[in-house]
Amino acid sequence: MNSLNITDWASHSDIEKKLGILTNEGFSAFMDKLSYIATYWQESGLVCFDGLVNIVKFFKTVNIERDTRWGNTLIIDDYREINETNFDNKSDELSIKRWVLREMMTDVADMIDEGFRYGMENFQETEVLKDFLFYLALMTIFFQRPAYMK
Repeated sequence: MNSLNITDWASHSDIEKKLGILTNEGFSAFMDKLSYIATYWQESGLVCFDGLVNIVKFFKTVNIERDTRWGNTLIIDDYREINETNFDNKSDELSIKRWVLREMMTDVADMIDEGFRYGMENFQETEVLKDFLFYLALMTIFFQRPAYMK
């Protein structure tokens, strides 16, 4: 199972505290906030919300751990789960890695850019997205060989 280790000592900032993800309840509330932002974006007629919907679906499936040995680290070892959840079983391991390493951040950055283009740069939602993008950029990512291939 894919896991996300969250600690407050391993990053170069207090972004985990700012996002409120240091507890499981806080992490769940943050995912709900991102879901709200995607819905708000869609209802406002903006178009760059699909990526955030996929990111939330992904993070809702990961196992949240508080193991301080890893620091703030995303560990991917179940590509099938991501493929089922986010890609309707139409993707491969390399595409999933590309999505995790690049496209997740690009999707959030595109939303921020769209917000700026339509005068939403000072909206609370845009600030949350900027903080989330910063968190994604600081997170360490490990790709492990899937358990079913060992």
